[in-house]
Amino acid sequence: MRKPKYFVCRSFGFLLKNIFTHRAEILISQSIAEVEEQLHDNNFFRIHNSYIVNLAFIKKYVRGEGGYVIMQNNNELNVSRSKKEELLQKMVTA
Repeated sequence: MRKPKYFVCRSFGFLLKNIFTHRAEILISQSIAEVEEQLHDNNFFRIHNSYIVNLAFIKKYVRGEGGYVIMQNNNELNVSRSKKEELLQKMVTA
């Protein structure tokens, strides 16, 4: 897996995942937990049960109960309330 080009991993149920790059969408057969473990130390963060994002591709965080992020491709992704503070800390240090 070439980690730097990926910017969002999205879970669909237990195994099927979409990984969006700046060029394509890739389907893989791994749990989101397995993908999270592989990307753990590479500027990626799980913002929600269904999403892992590359922090370098976040354009903006919009405050709210959990809030949401706007990615560089202008997709909006919800942030879970339990991940909000940790995400904000990571965005400051990224």
